[in-house]
Amino acid sequence: MRIVPLTEADWQRARALRLHALKQAADTFGSTLAEEQAQPEAFWRARLAPTDRVTLIAERDGKDVGLAVCAPFEGSDTTAGLFSMWTAPAARRLGVGAALIEGAIAWARRRGYRDMALDVADRNGAAIALYSRMGFIPTGVGQSHMAPLRRLSLPLMPANAGISRHLRGDPGSRK
Repeated sequence: MRIVPLTEADWQRARALRLHALKQAADTFGSTLAEEQAQPEAFWRARLAPTDRVTLIAERDGKDVGLAVCAPFEGSDTTAGLFSMWTAPAARRLGVGAALIEGAIAWARRRGYRDMALDVADRNGAAIALYSRMGFIPTGVGQSHMAPLRRLSLPLMPANAGISRHLRGDPGSRK
């Protein structure tokens, strides 16, 4: 497996995986399949163009099986946010989610963020368990968007040697 940061040129790949995620988990994201299917090429390119964010795709056996976006959290200069996290059902419990989180953490550390935050639906026990295993802790902040959410946070300590092993080009990448 490897984690690949996408560029604007990868817009079709990002679109295909995002639409697949919306089909599989319609109630998890802040938009709908119909809304995003209707978006033009310019919309998808614009999502990948900013340099203050990254869209990561997990590849396993030649297939795109996971997605995560890392960007400033609520406009913060010190807190990175983890957004749009999704793993294909057939690839769950195979380390894809952990690899995506590690890739997002590595990206955030390289940019000097002090911590990472995310919101997760209260009913998504599997995701909450994964985030907990990765070191995220509840902040006590909750909100209601499409469903009751809880906010989790992770302090970003100095990077260790193993944190970015899944990134493209790293000699220690998994295959």
